[in-house]
Amino acid sequence: MMSEKKGFTLLEMMIVVMIVGIIAAVAFPSYQVFVRKSQENNAQQEIQKIVKDLEHQKSRQFSYLGFALSPDPLYLPYGATSTTAKYKIEVMDGDSSDTSPIKLNATTAPLGKNWVIRALSTDGKIYSYLINSNGMSCKNKTYANVKFTTCGTGSEAWKLP
Repeated sequence: MMSEKKGFTLLEMMIVVMIVGIIAAVAFPSYQVFVRKSQENNAQQEIQKIVKDLEHQKSRQFSYLGFALSPDPLYLPYGATSTTAKYKIEVMDGDSSDTSPIKLNATTAPLGKNWVIRALSTDGKIYSYLINSNGMSCKNKTYANVKFTTCGTGSEAWKLP
């Protein structure tokens, strides 16, 4: 009686491993782009929510004075720390300077007439964002260029979705 051996040859296994490797090499970069885009969308949605909250504050108080993020600064994704966060979002008085930005709830006399929101990402592959109450909004992949008044060199125009 002859017995049949069942299994795969080494050549068949190598071909399968090669095909899986090629699929992984193509899929992984696409997945990374998808994840980065998701992080950017998350930051944009949070900025949009903050803008809505700021306008609600002004409709009740006739100024932006007293507005504060909770927590302040806000790190995204939620629950992240300053070292693990993809974004750090801050809201400041729009009439303060880059060298000494003032929070809207500060005791150092913010004017409260305007606001500026900055969402910084230290990942050079995703955008950092800047938007203010005067209609200026921009984004830049070089986070060090994004101040409270400008996105600096290499910036691009950006509008909330």
